[in-house]
Amino acid sequence: MRKKWELSPFGVKAKKRLVEKGMTQTELAKKLGFSVWYIGVIFRGNGGSDEAIEKIAKELGIKTL
Repeated sequence: MRKKWELSPFGVKAKKRLVEKGMTQTELAKKLGFSVWYIGVIFRGNGGSDEAIEKIAKELGIKTL
């Protein structure tokens, strides 16, 4: 069982891509109009709308799974 602060499979892919792009979660949040907290929720798999997840995936050039 995943602990609440561990990243989801999507979160792992997204974080890896952020590093590759030299981008922070804060920068991603600002670019998409989300809060940093909301990005964290999505990366941990604890919520987030399908639309928000798709926006993140599109921005980072990754698949949602």
